[in-house]
Amino acid sequence: MHTKETIVIDFDGTIVDHAFPYIGPAYPHAIAAIKELHEKYYIVISSCRNNPMIRHQGPIDTYQEMINWLDTNGVPYDRIDDGKSGKPIALYYIDDRAIRFAKNWNRLRFTL
Repeated sequence: MHTKETIVIDFDGTIVDHAFPYIGPAYPHAIAAIKELHEKYYIVISSCRNNPMIRHQGPIDTYQEMINWLDTNGVPYDRIDDGKSGKPIALYYIDDRAIRFAKNWNRLRFTL
């Protein structure tokens, strides 16, 4: 078991621009920021590319392409969430589609 706190980072739209089923260009500073975070945190990469309903459609194995891209571009990670063990327990989630929840349901319904 690891001793570092965990940060979960989404792939498409967070590390790279959306271009599914392909991989868009990396966002500026994303790789450098993840390298810095990895010095202190256990990094889990999460993506809908791990979803079996998406992963095996078409001529591209989008999940393996993501792994290849991460490795080729030197993006450090400790684990890739394969979706089989439930939602990872994490200190933070970094995701382009997240909404910050702060016991603010009364405000959320008006801002969506």
